[in-house]
Amino acid sequence: MSDNSLPGVLHKFGKNLHAFESGAVGSSKVLVFLGGLTDGLFACSFVPRLSRILEAKNYALIQPILRSSYNMFGTGTLDRDSTDLSLLFTYLLGDEKRSEKVKDIKLLGHSTGCQIAVHYCLNLPAQFKPYLQTVILQAPVSDRDALPLELSEAEINTLLERAKSLIQQDRGKEIVYFYDTAPVSGQRFLDLFDKGGKDDMFSSDLTDSELRGRLGHMDSFKTLIVISLADEYVPKDTYPRLGYRLKEAIGVSAELLVIKNGDHSLTDKVTSDEFINYVLKYL
Repeated sequence: MSDNSLPGVLHKFGKNLHAFESGAVGSSKVLVFLGGLTDGLFACSFVPRLSRILEAKNYALIQPILRSSYNMFGTGTLDRDSTDLSLLFTYLLGDEKRSEKVKDIKLLGHSTGCQIAVHYCLNLPAQFKPYLQTVILQAPVSDRDALPLELSEAEINTLLERAKSLIQQDRGKEIVYFYDTAPVSGQRFLDLFDKGGKDDMFSSDLTDSELRGRLGHMDSFKTLIVISLADEYVPKDTYPRLGYRLKEAIGVSAELLVIKNGDHSLTDKVTSDEFINYVLKYL
């Protein structure tokens, strides 16, 4: 089968919320894949191969479409993402049509999906704690660090000032920026690109104490951090040092995988296979 197709089951787990299940469909063990900005299904080219290999290990791969998926991330929040994930967990654990009752749920965040995973774990509902104990963060990059690779300092400052002005006027939902074709509200712009914003979890200028404050709760989970030294969204000379700092911020439960020649989405088969093989051992 090609890397452009996957057989599976499409689920509806809430109003306008859907999830595609592939791999070992109906298994008691599931890996939930959370994409980044503008992502939806097939967020990374390695997803079909990951699904097929997971099937051999009796894991199902779940790709949810959240309200922030595709071009809708710019008008959402991490809190809304958490609400959607709880609806997905509730659905999976209560799905009586599954051939096996779900007993184990793992999260795999890619890019900004890492922020979703980390934020969800911060306030994980008590009823889900027995099921979610492992989190994989692939390409946990800082959107704030990445923005200067696309916009000038003057442009960024103008947008930040505009967003802050709207917040002060209780108009934070108004659009201040278009990320490609995705509208971004004032509040979401600050969450993503202002220092100390809700999404500001992996920035290189955060102190060790600040990183610990944002990531320390992940010590309650078995956590794999995966960074790529050729990540195009990471400023030069940031890695690998930041990766080790992220690991230290989480604590003893964290493990770090450094992929030497990988880009942000692991588009090269050699690097994506390195990642997939490591994930299989980690699971």
